[in-house]
Formats: sequence, structure tokens, C-alpha cells
Amino acid sequence: MSDNARPAPQWEVRLLQTAWNDNDRALEDVRSEDLTRQIRGGSSFAWTLGHITHGIDSWINVRFLKLDPHPLYEDGRFLFGGDGCADDWSNVQNAVTEI
Repeated sequence: MSDNARPAPQWEVRLLQTAWNDNDRALEDVRSEDLTRQIRGGSSFAWTLGHITHGIDSWINVRFLKLDPHPLYEDGRFLFGGDGCADDWSNVQNAVTEI
């Protein structure tokens, strides 16, 4: 194997799945009120998860699979530079599950 060889794509997918599972475990016992609360003007945890999920949806589903974006992400509120507000945790959770 040369010094410039890249790991197989399966390795990257496993890495993404591991990170996603870590995120699920970190948030599983947190109350929805805390997940949607913005602290000192920063992004809520729910918005951050929505932002990450928007990235997955736009990169994989829209760009590569040519699917329509998930309805939660059509308006762009989870894009970089957004207000950091995600007031409905159940909508974010459902979108994550669907994507």
C-alpha cells in the first residue's frame, strides 16, 4: 500500500455511523427543554443536530441520490449562519430518523 493510499469508503461510513451513535447516546437523557434552549445567544443542541443532519441530507440524499431535501430543511434555517434556534425537538428527531 502506498503512502498516499486512502482507506476504503466503508471505513468512512463506519466512522460516520460511530459518530452518529455517540451523538445519540450523548443526547438520549437530556430533556427537550434543554435541547432547544439557546445559551448566551449560541445555537441550541437541537439546532446543531439539525445543522449536521441538513449536511447529511444535502450531501448524500440531494447531491448524490438526487432526492428532494427533507421538508424540515427546505427553508434553510439550519444552514451555517442561522439563528441557532430549533424550537421543536420532536421535528428535529423525526427528520434525523427519516434521513
